[in-house]
Amino acid sequence: MTYEADTNYCLRHPSIQTNLRCGRCSALICPRCMVQSPVGARCPLCARIGRSPMLDVSAPDLGRAVGAGLLAALVMGALFVAYLALLFTIPFGYIIGIVLGQVGVGYVVGEAVRRGGRYKVDKKLRYIAGVLAFVAYITSVAILLSVPQLNPGALSNIFGLVGMAVSVYVAMGRLRP
Repeated sequence: MTYEADTNYCLRHPSIQTNLRCGRCSALICPRCMVQSPVGARCPLCARIGRSPMLDVSAPDLGRAVGAGLLAALVMGALFVAYLALLFTIPFGYIIGIVLGQVGVGYVVGEAVRRGGRYKVDKKLRYIAGVLAFVAYITSVAILLSVPQLNPGALSNIFGLVGMAVSVYVAMGRLRP
């Protein structure tokens, strides 16, 4: 059995003696430049850890998320007005119904943005979902103002505003990591 008495030096720090090698490329590395990874010691080049694909939202993903969310916001805004028309037939039913209905609107809009963004997780998608939940609220108000038979002040009272805030919160919550 022979022993090699070679003096090896780190590639990045030529003054430091070492026998430690990168587990991937076998380059000589010293403890200063070594990066400990789950599979052993690596040189800085081999140890570069990229962003998870779930966190990278591309422009097409954002476009699909905005398109799907906008469609859902407009449809849910119109459906919410129909829902309100049913609630007005029940005495005091609209008070709880407005908030619960807005929870449903926020859920659907958030889910549409999530699916349109291909289930990616990003703050941009959360903000898009929140804005589009607000767009659904504005759509509902616009329809209520254009139909004189309905109560146009139904969404401008405290229950409507609380419902809108809950809708935005639920929509953004659908995109949490």
